Amino acid sequence: TLRPACQRLMVIDDLADRLHDCDLLLDQNLGRTKRDYDCLLAPVTKTLIGPKHALLRPEFAQWRSYSLARRNHSQLKNLLITMGGVDEGNVTGQVLDALKVCELPEDLRIMVVMGLHSPWLEQVKEQAGDMPWPTQVLANVNNIAQLMSDSDLAIGAVGSTAWERCCLGLPTIQLVLADNQKEAATAIADLQAAISLDKGVALPQTIQQITAKKLHHMAVNASMLCDGQGTISITNEMLN
Repeated sequence: TLRPACQRLMVIDDLADRLHDCDLLLDQNLGRTKRDYDCLLAPVTKTLIGPKHALLRPEFAQWRSYSLARRNHSQLKNLLITMGGVDEGNVTGQVLDALKVCELPEDLRIMVVMGLHSPWLEQVKEQAGDMPWPTQVLANVNNIAQLMSDSDLAIGAVGSTAWERCCLGLPTIQLVLADNQKEAATAIADLQAAISLDKGVALPQTIQQITAKKLHHMAVNASMLCDGQGTISITNEMLN
């Protein structure tokens, strides 16, 4: 439909399950290869594959050096919880409940980031007041890169935010909240850049196995997947 109306056409895909008529294709998924598109694209189509091309906002690249420097002395003092804007299933509340029975540092601080229109926002704020550790709930933040950089561990959903965390080397316990997140979650976990919380495995069991050495190991592996320069590289390809 669009081809007759333009000279150059770019497509962003993350499924690799349909034909495309385009000049440039971007797939940010980890584990995806050019061969996945061999039968879906014209031979002359250029492909940009993998999280190194992730479309991140500039602030993630700006905070990267600071964030990675903090990982050289890994310790669990600041925990970030973020499940996306809406969190229809109130996974945030479930995570807070599970954390209550965890053996965590007494001086731990918890930061919860939610969308302004999450139906569970007020309930989560009430839960935060009952936590054994100081727990702050923020809604509609505009400094998520800074919050991630100042955190030692994240509990969060897989999705585009996974590449934000990788750019900043933020160790993560990742939860799969949708079927289309499974492939990326498996690929990230296989590279030991994050820990996937599988069904049937309790959060306390997982988080209590995380040592300072494990935090550092995840940080290094995650930071190698994405450097925050994807938007620039893609812009250059488009201009060329």
